[in-house]
Amino acid sequence: MTHLSDDELARWRDGDMPTDAARVRSHLASCDSCRRRLADAVRSAPPPAPARFHAADFVGAGYGRYRGASTTRWRRYRIPILAAAAVLTVAFVLPIARVTAPGPGTPMVPADSTQRGMTLRLDAPSGSVAGVREFRWQSPVAAASYRVDVRSASGALVHTATVSGEGLRLDAATAAKFGPGAEYRWTVTALDDHGRTLVVSELRAFTVQNPR
Repeated sequence: MTHLSDDELARWRDGDMPTDAARVRSHLASCDSCRRRLADAVRSAPPPAPARFHAADFVGAGYGRYRGASTTRWRRYRIPILAAAAVLTVAFVLPIARVTAPGPGTPMVPADSTQRGMTLRLDAPSGSVAGVREFRWQSPVAAASYRVDVRSASGALVHTATVSGEGLRLDAATAAKFGPGAEYRWTVTALDDHGRTLVVSELRAFTVQNPR
């Protein structure tokens, strides 16, 4: 078997999808060695530094430009300068705040997974389903285990389980927890040998249909 090169793994980690993405994905699905190397590359790569914007510097620069002008001229221009600073603050600072400070119930996703496209793909259940007997997903990394968390629409934990493979089968008693008509949301967390988080999936919602 010909393994993937370090350059191919690095490009895959960074989201630089090659034209033969299907070949790389197929190889990762069947090669434990390359999945472990990819997981090591994800853990060891430093996250990119976030861009920063300081509104105070912008306002100070604008004031310095016009400080030598007359009082009348400053009064004429101070409102446009402060308005521009406010617009730039909204455009740059608030999006950064939304990324770095997620609200309650939002899964904490490691930077080196979301910024490089290394996310777990949740397959089923999704949307409106007749019943729930199995959770299925696909992982881009070789994880020692996976933790499945299922919550109600209000955020209450309904069920959690840890498995070694990419799937969780439910017995009848557990499946009965998911009543018809209610919405549920689930995530999967990939863990290493020490129980540390490698990758966290996005939320996936499903609703069990009412019996007819």
